[in-house]
Parts: sequence; structure tokens; C-alpha cells
Amino acid sequence: MPDGRGAARARVILWPTPFQKTQPRAVDAVTAGEDGAFRFEDVTAGKYILSATRSDGNELLLGETLPSDAPPVALPDQAAGCTLQFTIRPQTLYTVRGKTSPGPGRTARMILKDGDAIPFEQSAPVQSDGWYEFRVPAVHYQFFAGSTGSGFEVSGNIDDIGIGILWPKADGRGSGMPEMGVEFNESMTRVKLMVLGEAQRTYEKTYHRGFSADLASLGPPPEWLRATKDYAGLMSGFGTFVKLDNNCEYVEFDYLVTYTPGPADEAGKIATFIISARPVRFGKTGNRSFLLDESGVMRATSADRPASKDDSEATQ
Repeated sequence: MPDGRGAARARVILWPTPFQKTQPRAVDAVTAGEDGAFRFEDVTAGKYILSATRSDGNELLLGETLPSDAPPVALPDQAAGCTLQFTIRPQTLYTVRGKTSPGPGRTARMILKDGDAIPFEQSAPVQSDGWYEFRVPAVHYQFFAGSTGSGFEVSGNIDDIGIGILWPKADGRGSGMPEMGVEFNESMTRVKLMVLGEAQRTYEKTYHRGFSADLASLGPPPEWLRATKDYAGLMSGFGTFVKLDNNCEYVEFDYLVTYTPGPADEAGKIATFIISARPVRFGKTGNRSFLLDESGVMRATSADRPASKDDSEATQ
């Protein structure tokens, strides 16, 4: 920080050289600790550019030197012991407001597409009166909420962006989507669980850290970041209309799917997992519950309860 304090929880980004001003893709990104210290692991020797940002919704701080202007750093640098220090400073932010129909858990998101603050994105909850509010730097943005996407430019405060948002129904289907039959829901849910299980095994083999801690780690990385252990790019998404809870639950095909990772060992590796699926409305959207674990064996029960490892193997 300008006053000498550590920039707690700043996001530090490692870029390859030369820095691409159009659609740059970072090698990795980490979050600094409470003292502002950060550490990258398993970095391949070469030349890189470091940048940092920090945002708490009311304040945005950027490095003194922007990625496009920064001199490259050669790693490893034995003389410096690969230790670097730089300062981030406050930036000008503008207020962007919008209004939509309120609902539990509804949020809107803005993603910066260009400008000095890249990469930058922010989410805003929809309040009980339908209003949501962002505090963002200037230039061009993509906007996402519900199943609606848009884009606009910010050059000052915006009292109402006037975007009509289409929200999914509470059962995970979008407005106007037909309700599918029980057999279809069960069949597609079983397929999705098997795909998730295979993604977990690929994750384990690729990163040698055990299975993932949540479902978000299997998903695609942001546009500015290459695939990493935090965004492995093994799943394109979890349903057309996703409802995640702590990045471990979603609703698709009228089934609630829950991922439960096992405990991590001293090295941080997770050796077990359970993926379970329950009908949103038992007897109407599905007649069976399913369970898949690290063994790759799927279990099922026709009772109105979660499936367990003691249930019979699902053969069809």
C-alpha cells in the first residue's frame, strides 16, 4: 500500500511475456495473505509480468505499473531469491445501478473487457426492492444476470442501466422451458454424474492434489486466465440455469446435485468424494435418487431419501 502496509487479500496475477493487450491470458493468480505476502508455486522458468488488484466493492487498487507497461521479470532470479515487492494505489470508481424483479439469491455480474483494471469483475446482490448496485472503474463491460447477457460502457455514474433480466424458475428450468418426463430426467442425471466423476479423476491425474474441493474448480477459467487447479476447464458448466450453493450444489434436469468432498490429508489432498442427486419433487420429476463416489460405482434407491453406499448398483 502507499502507506507501507501490506495489501491484504490482493489478487496477484502472473502474465506470460510479451503481454497481449487483446484477450490476455494469465499463467496463474493467487490471493495475498493478510500481510500482503504472496507465493506462486511450480512456476516454469522464463520471463513474466506481475500485476495486482484489490477490490472490496467500495475501493479498487491497482499496481503502480500496468501489465502492458511493466518490465518483465526473469524467473528464477537467484540474486533476488525470486522475491518481489510492489505497490497498489486507489482508483476512481463509478456507481452503476439497475432494477429487476427481486428473488432469493439473485445476483448480477459485470466483467471488464478492456482497460487498465483488467482483469476485474464484480457481483451485486438484488435487494428486496429489486435494485442492485456496482462500484466499478471506467470502460467497457459485459453484464450477466439470470439467463440475460448484455454489454455497455461506463464513463460516469449510471442511475439505471435499464436491462430487462430473464430469471430461471425456482426448480432450475428457465422461463418457458417444458417439463421433461421422469425417465428423461433420471437418464440425463445419471449421465451428468458419470461425467462429473470422470472429470474428478482427470483432475486428480492432472494436478496431483487429489480430487477438487468444490465443483467450481472443475469449471472453465475466466477469459483472462489459463486452466489451473482452481479453474481446471474440465466441465463447460453445470446446467443451462445454474444454482450453486457454496460451489457444491446445482439444479439440472429437475434434480438437485450435491458434491461432497472427503477430508483433506496433511498435504491437502482429497482422496474421496460423493456426488448425490435427489429429485426436486420426488415422484413427479424423478422416482429415484443416485449416488456416485470415487470408486466409479453408481448407487440408486427408489425410496424417498438420499441414496447411500449401501444401496444397490444402478444398472439402468
